[in-house]
Amino acid sequence: MILHLILFLSGVNLVASAFDATLPAYILPRANGGDKVLGIVTSCAGIATLLGSLLVTFLPKPKNRIRVIIGTMLFSLTIDNFILAFTRTPLL
Repeated sequence: MILHLILFLSGVNLVASAFDATLPAYILPRANGGDKVLGIVTSCAGIATLLGSLLVTFLPKPKNRIRVIIGTMLFSLTIDNFILAFTRTPLL
């Protein structure tokens, strides 16, 4: 089961790294302050990573860690891609 999880997460990270490489090219050409928006997006991602790490540190261990890993990953990627696809305003 651990091998399947490692292979699954490595595939997701491969796709996510391609997304991270194209994100600046998607945001910088915006007419309403692309460089500032990229800075805000990158800062929010860093803050969210820090808060998520702190949250996981202090929460009790779940019974099924694999289910929690896959569930939270699917939730975060779905929300992220949904907002990115359907918004044109820098605030969102």
